[in-house]
This record gives sequence, structure tokens and C-alpha cells, in this order.
Amino acid sequence: MTGASTRRNWQVFAAPDDGEPLVEGPHPWIDDRWVYLPLEHWELLQERARRENPELAHRLALASGAVDPAADDAIELPPAELEVLVAFVETLADRVESEPDLTDEPTDEIPDAYPSDEHARMLRSVGLVLREALRTGRPARSWKE
Repeated sequence: MTGASTRRNWQVFAAPDDGEPLVEGPHPWIDDRWVYLPLEHWELLQERARRENPELAHRLALASGAVDPAADDAIELPPAELEVLVAFVETLADRVESEPDLTDEPTDEIPDAYPSDEHARMLRSVGLVLREALRTGRPARSWKE
């Protein structure tokens, strides 16, 4: 990692508590019912989302939560809006997977260059959290740390 003393920031999404892990076995972005994405990669994905659909990208950014730990971190959307957001995230994952990589090589700002399929896996992980909110009828949560 360039900038060895730099602390990494994360975008976190938490599915409503249901006791069951989101996926079976190890996953690079999912721990139990929580998704942890490197914040700089989440920002790249949000930039890509804005090129796809600025309005839905804005909704996704709002659902990503705030940096302020005192802010409400619940993603409270009506089911119909949440379904639209899930579909957008899943469609975006499919598109990102078939496109050239968003990062070519590590930089000071982005210390690791992931291929397109890994960025798609990040998006699909977020989609799993949002789908769980739909399934359970309870809000997911998200924040930056």
C-alpha cells in the first residue's frame, strides 16, 4: 500500500439482523451480514453509477449514509423505491463486469487496482444487503468509517 501510515476508510452496509450470514463461506467484502468496501472504490463505483443514471446514482449516494456517526444510518425507503435501487445496483454490476477495469494500477489515492469483476462483486454485495431489507421489511444501515 502506498502511504504506509495511511488508515483505510470504509463504506459499510449492514443488512437487517436475521441471524443468517448473507453468504456461505468466505467472501472478500462480506462478513456475516455486513459489507465492507474500501471507500475509494465505493467512490469510483458511485462515479460510474452517475454516468449510468444520475438520478438513481444520487439515491444510491444518499443510501450510502453519512460520515457523521451521530447521523441516522438507516436506509429507510418505501419497498417500491428500494426495489428500483436494487435493480439499478444489480444492472450496474452486470455492466461494470463487462467493461474495462475502473482502475488500471495502484495510485496514492487508490492503493489497489481491482479488475471489473471484483468491482461488480462489490456492487452485488451491496445488492444483497438491500435485498435483505426488502425481504425482511426492515431497514438496512450504511455509513462511512
